[in-house]
Amino acid sequence: MQPTTSDPASLSNLHDIIVPDPVSLWPLAPGWYVLAWLLLIALAFWVWWRLRRWRQNGYRRMALAELDQLEAAVRDPSRRVSALGALPSLIKRVALAAWPRARVASLSGPALLAFLDQTGRTQTFQLGAGKALAVLAYDAQTIAALDNEHIAPLFSAVREWIQQHEVPSPEHGGTGSRP
Repeated sequence: MQPTTSDPASLSNLHDIIVPDPVSLWPLAPGWYVLAWLLLIALAFWVWWRLRRWRQNGYRRMALAELDQLEAAVRDPSRRVSALGALPSLIKRVALAAWPRARVASLSGPALLAFLDQTGRTQTFQLGAGKALAVLAYDAQTIAALDNEHIAPLFSAVREWIQQHEVPSPEHGGTGSRP
């Protein structure tokens, strides 16, 4: 018996499976447009936040540049006394840039050291290398007595405080102009 083409079970009636065309990636589904806009908005917000934070930390960058100049001046024996005497002034100006004047302006001596330790979350100023900072602006004998062994940790403590001090939010007594 010869197979006929009218026989539905005949192998001669078999054909390849017809595969539909692949789904095009373009035009995108509406969800992709929504996702693209959300990502764009998130990127714009992130850039705005980073720029704002960079601007707010400008006082830190300026203070660190001045600290580098003071550190270089300390190495010169003719400028050593004036450079060490300027260190408390630098710290005070940084604090005034970050906190309200009423909170910082009257601080000096042990009160200033306590403030620096509290805001820097350290004990370096009251118990460590930063103790000399309380009298550097007023006592030339203390400046003359400081050797390089004490100066390097002092500059290190000041640099760390400038980089890492925490300014509270406006609700907690900060100016709100710093991060």
